[in-house]
Amino acid sequence: MVGLATEPLRSTIADDGTPCERLDAHLATLAAMMHSRPDLFVVLAEIDLRARRDRDIAIAVNEIEAGWRLALMALFRDSRIPLTRET
Repeated sequence: MVGLATEPLRSTIADDGTPCERLDAHLATLAAMMHSRPDLFVVLAEIDLRARRDRDIAIAVNEIEAGWRLALMALFRDSRIPLTRET
């Protein structure tokens, strides 16, 4: 269920372009999907709520989100954008 719902999001980070261009395109794609497929994001929100009560769903969600975070961290690392704010 979680894999099926998140499948459309898996190809949102392009392989070509600079890291900044790839991040920009990823965020633009997500924004466009929020407008064109609001039902998908309703389902994702429901899965997130369900994951708080169901350990198996939580594990699946955490695995998928960990992969997404790693991909974003790689973009930040490659672009040399700081991952933390300096105070």
